Amino acid sequence: MEANKLVIVFLMCIVVMSTVHNTTAELFKGCYDECVKDCTESICRNKCEIECDCLDNREKLNSLKPSN
Repeated sequence: MEANKLVIVFLMCIVVMSTVHNTTAELFKGCYDECVKDCTESICRNKCEIECDCLDNREKLNSLKPSN
């Protein structure tokens, strides 16, 4: 019985994490597309990638915080 509960909790964690990933992936794409629009050099694209990756990671961390 305990093994069944463990499996259920594991599957729920997978579902939650995949939802968080999909949401932040859309955020990253929107940020990156908007930023790259004005780029002419590869260094600019790298800057956009780093900035949008930071935004993506921040949102992932915020989504894992327990709500009060």
